[in-house]
Amino acid sequence: TVEAQRLAAPVLRDFYTERDLLQEERLRSIETNPGGVLFEELNQLAFGSNPYRWSTVGYQKDLAAMTLGKALDFHRRFYAPANAVGCLVGDFDTTQLEPLLERTFGAVPARPRPAEPVFTDPPLRAQRRAHVTFDASPRLAIAVRRPPPPSKDDFVFDVLEVLLSEGRTGRLQQRLVFKERLAQGVGVFSAPGVRAENLFIVSVVPMSGVKSEDVERAVWEELEKLKTTPPTAEELEKVRNRLTADFARSIDSNAGLASALSRYQTLFDDWRYAVRLPDEIAAITPADVQRVASQYFDQKKSVVVTLGREGGAR
Repeated sequence: TVEAQRLAAPVLRDFYTERDLLQEERLRSIETNPGGVLFEELNQLAFGSNPYRWSTVGYQKDLAAMTLGKALDFHRRFYAPANAVGCLVGDFDTTQLEPLLERTFGAVPARPRPAEPVFTDPPLRAQRRAHVTFDASPRLAIAVRRPPPPSKDDFVFDVLEVLLSEGRTGRLQQRLVFKERLAQGVGVFSAPGVRAENLFIVSVVPMSGVKSEDVERAVWEELEKLKTTPPTAEELEKVRNRLTADFARSIDSNAGLASALSRYQTLFDDWRYAVRLPDEIAAITPADVQRVASQYFDQKKSVVVTLGREGGAR
């Protein structure tokens, strides 16, 4: 009942207090945070019209200009029943549940589903680079554009994330952190979302005194190796097992399962994506990894952002 009322007619009593908290969050997580500054610059550099170029939390000028009326108008447009997904998981009696849903959510006035954003980002034709001056230890991020799910390549990128960075056996971890001591840490992940073309990102914090260009060279050497030397069957099996186990743990509760089903229904209009996912991961071959690496790991079409102090090594 409470959720249905909130969907139908929210009362935003603390709107301006919450707006102030968002401004503080932006200061804390982006403007005074080297990682936040770095990745905001990376997204703005990587995309043109793609909405992912805009920071999720917004910008201080936009937050300051936000009013209660604008927030309510946004809610009316996007928090419509036609734009919502509900998921029920557990032991319940449908004969009792259906009348309850009709009485609560069924009473929410119908409104048209808002139109999806329309945009076209041309392909990258040359490497894009930027350096951010910030009073912090150097770090860098290297990114290439990658397709969103449900493309099969999306599953291969999941494999690549684990293959390159997870644990002591991750290829980049092993070389940069443990063998050559070039980096304090390496992270490999995809961001900032999955509704549209997004980024496959390698994030590195170099060891003190190590130049960013030396780290960047080592990263590209490892990415290039995947084009000619795919993972062994044993190496790939370990990665697939890790991904399958992580997914199984994420849905081992009613809340986790409901979250997965509603997420995939919302994103792809297909909750069965959760059912197919383990089989898709299991079907990935070394040749798939080699193909995706060859297709997407192109240094000439990458995005690189470095960060460091004024006058410091880049």
